[in-house]
Amino acid sequence: MPIPQSIRARYADLVKTINHYRVLYHVYDREEISQAALDSLKHELSEIEASYPAIVVPDSPSQRVAGKPLPGFKKVRHTVAQWSFNDIFDADEAREFDARVKRLLSDSGKVRPSTKKLEGQTFQESGRSDLPKVALLATGPLVYQALLAARELEKEGVWATVVNVHTIKPLDEATIVAVARKCGAVVTIEEHQIAGGFGSAVAELLARTAPTSQRFVGVHDAFGQSGEPAELIEHYGMAAHHIVVAALEISKGR
Repeated sequence: MPIPQSIRARYADLVKTINHYRVLYHVYDREEISQAALDSLKHELSEIEASYPAIVVPDSPSQRVAGKPLPGFKKVRHTVAQWSFNDIFDADEAREFDARVKRLLSDSGKVRPSTKKLEGQTFQESGRSDLPKVALLATGPLVYQALLAARELEKEGVWATVVNVHTIKPLDEATIVAVARKCGAVVTIEEHQIAGGFGSAVAELLARTAPTSQRFVGVHDAFGQSGEPAELIEHYGMAAHHIVVAALEISKGR
């Protein structure tokens, strides 16, 4: 199949651009564009290669790793196979990924975590349904701390649902009310002043629609300071272990 000159030019530009950004990210730990933008470029390149296999060149990002490692890194042999997951750009690809993981795990006897979609918000459940329940409603980078806390809560015998509330205004009221009614206890987690913040918005919503026990993890009426993100999260009581304390207090105190 003849390859149009416009396709050749676009392909050459994609190869050069992607390789440039991959070396910056993987070798020099610099990120000049978002990973989503880079994934979009790689997706476009893979579609061109699928349509025109003869266009593929040896230095295509699809044919090689990102770059040579810096001196000091040593090779490590993994004791178990390392999976490389493809990027997902639409609902059909998400369903294919889910089916593929189920097939790979079908013979292992392991049960994967339940990840569901409810009214536009992704949330992860852990533990058994017969355990005390608590909903961890988190925003921004503290979603990661909430996920770590959920893992520890399972060890303490508490069933946790982590909700990534990615927008405060508008607030996804339907999701928050649904998960509050399901769990009966809520911990809001934010890197913000508690007063007038995300926790307050959730409290007002639940007071009107579904009165629920609630604890607040965030900045408690204190002045902001400068420091590394991890240091500030710890200083203001927003780390995973602080979330665990609040969740145990509310879930076991009912």
